[in-house]
Amino acid sequence: VADLKLNFSFTNDTLVVVNQANFTVLVSLANPGDDSFNTSIVLHYPEGLSLSKFDTVKVPLSAHQTKDS
Repeated sequence: VADLKLNFSFTNDTLVVVNQANFTVLVSLANPGDDSFNTSIVLHYPEGLSLSKFDTVKVPLSAHQTKDS
């Protein structure tokens, strides 16, 4: 059975809506369980905000606790 764990965090305490203001949303998804198929994350954000950059970082399995440990 898949055991998906999703976490959202923000690097700013508040968002001041001004021209060219930036903020960062960190989204992490982990699955210590069995394989999960066709998994997706959908982010909805308010009109007026635009996405300027999206980075993905895949942490090697060795950095996580494995299923057998």
